[in-house]
Amino acid sequence: MVRSSDLDLDVVTIDEIDAVTEGHRLGGPEALVLPTGPGEVDVVLPSLDEFPILYHRLGATNAHIIDDLKIISGTLDRDEIAAAGLIVSGPPRRLDLIVSEALRFAIGVDIRVRRQQFWEAMWLLDHVRARLMSCSRSRAACCR
Repeated sequence: MVRSSDLDLDVVTIDEIDAVTEGHRLGGPEALVLPTGPGEVDVVLPSLDEFPILYHRLGATNAHIIDDLKIISGTLDRDEIAAAGLIVSGPPRRLDLIVSEALRFAIGVDIRVRRQQFWEAMWLLDHVRARLMSCSRSRAACCR
């Protein structure tokens, strides 16, 4: 059974953060913290529940996080984060290009499953999910 996270954390910071160290602090001593990119980790708890965390400085904020932004703590307010996101983010990507990428990754998933390369299929499936979520954000942006 494939489980997806219901929680994606996008942490906006003023200073640089060591994502792995912070992931261990948040997940606890028994959590498995897997780096997935610069400033990104997946935290896997002993229960096998997992959640991704993306740490980035205010100057690298994407405007798309504003739609469902919840500020938990810190000194940055919504307006500061929104303004930074508008500076950094370009225009939304065309919907047909996003769908095309998702389709190419989905074909890759099918090929990997047929070859019994399940870990690679899972990796590609995550890319399909990301493109479909991006598709949803792009559609929401164009329909405002």
